[in-house]
Amino acid sequence: MSKAVRELRKRGMRRGGILLAAKGPHVVRVIVLLDRDVDAAATRTRVRSAYLQGETRVFVPWTLRWRMLSNVDRWGLRGVSVSTW
Repeated sequence: MSKAVRELRKRGMRRGGILLAAKGPHVVRVIVLLDRDVDAAATRTRVRSAYLQGETRVFVPWTLRWRMLSNVDRWGLRGVSVSTW
């Protein structure tokens, strides 16, 4: 585990369902969503919270990529990367 991730965990930054990836001081928050989560109100809160803490990537099934991109745009989170699995 990297020093950056250890520090975030000490400060309570680890939240359920959010993966932290780090290389040196660079930390990326990763959220993997299932079909039912893409439009959920709780998802908006999770993504916004992660986005405000730093670089965030959201992974969704490839069939829902455009819907998630639309949601991120509507929510005003233009720095969030959306990828597929």
